[in-house]
Amino acid sequence: MGGEASIPVVSLPRSRIAIITGGNAGVGYETGKAIRRMDAEFQAEKAKGTQNIINDDHLDVEFMQLDLGSLESVKEFTDTFIASGRKLHILICNAGIYMPHEVTTVDNLDMTYQVNYLSQFLMVAKFIPVMKKSGSDCRIVLVSSEAHRKAKFSHELASGKQMSEYDGFQCFANTKLFQLMQMYSIDRVLTRSSVEICCVHPGRVKTAHKGAATAIYAAVTPDLQAVSRAYYKESRRAAKWPSNKARDKELQEFLLKSTVDVLKDYLDQDIVNELENS
Repeated sequence: MGGEASIPVVSLPRSRIAIITGGNAGVGYETGKAIRRMDAEFQAEKAKGTQNIINDDHLDVEFMQLDLGSLESVKEFTDTFIASGRKLHILICNAGIYMPHEVTTVDNLDMTYQVNYLSQFLMVAKFIPVMKKSGSDCRIVLVSSEAHRKAKFSHELASGKQMSEYDGFQCFANTKLFQLMQMYSIDRVLTRSSVEICCVHPGRVKTAHKGAATAIYAAVTPDLQAVSRAYYKESRRAAKWPSNKARDKELQEFLLKSTVDVLKDYLDQDIVNELENS
């Protein structure tokens, strides 16, 4: 094993619903595939040696269109899912990018900031009411990075503005720092609910399969039920402390207020009230 992260083996009820951003390829695809295979009935049939068990019309995997570079696309995606009336038990915000050069989105925002942080913040905020009504042990997993420790907090980027001196790595590191700050802010909204939120670092991703391990661990391991505000660097390991900046409540509050301001046209007022009063 050599200390590498490994995929946990867990049996999940067929009714458990998960959303994974970036699930069409790479780490997101491997994450979705592994969770799908944890269906309890699938595992039982596999143990019996049943043939062709993957061909199951009732074990659904659905691909939905989502462009994290467009806030309107995020709104359409979340509204479509919410209108379906389905529950949501696991939300894994896996999609992320690194841009060495400055690129803006259709919303005139920095691409790295919007894809890695802002759009996924919007998605989490809109799905919180659904997850609160979805039963016990619902989990939000944000895929962050150890790069957050090297971030020099950018008030410009946190406010949705372009960095005065663009630095691709600092932009990326800031978005990963923002995700950890988001974890703390959102957790305060989730008080007295059965929804928990955590962050993970996927490690040096040599293969997509290994890169998925820690997010899967955080999303499904029974021992982590009711554990919130945790940061995991490897699966099957104890949570680690993120950087002091990530835990700075004053910076968290600045980021939260700034984020809500940028998203004011996309967030329902009741969600805004919850976020601002948490």
